[in-house]
Amino acid sequence: MSRNRCRSYRPGLVRRLLPVLVVAAVLGTVGYAATGPAGSGTSQISGYAISDVRYGYSADMSSVSSVSFTLDKRAKTVQVALVAAPGTNDWQACGPSSATAPFEVACIFATPVPSSLVTTLSVAATG
Repeated sequence: MSRNRCRSYRPGLVRRLLPVLVVAAVLGTVGYAATGPAGSGTSQISGYAISDVRYGYSADMSSVSSVSFTLDKRAKTVQVALVAAPGTNDWQACGPSSATAPFEVACIFATPVPSSLVTTLSVAATG
């Protein structure tokens, strides 16, 4: 009986690829508003396009204290979550985007999110 096994495992490779995988996961799962001007999602759904995502870290990089990004149109309310399957308590209110283009959103967390828990950026916005 033959078993498929990974014959060469390189621990350093995982550490080097992790930042690339995290960026790919964020870019691939950034939320967009669903139907019309309101909603949320974790895949490419019509509504809002998100770009220029920037995270603010604590001095020791142990937590994320803020996230900012640009929307393709104005939003009156914006919320974000930084975990893969956000529950009610995971969403952070950001307030409205800027009124004119570029439509900047800045979210500053009252309680920073431990970096080890940050896996995905989900966005819910209403226009």
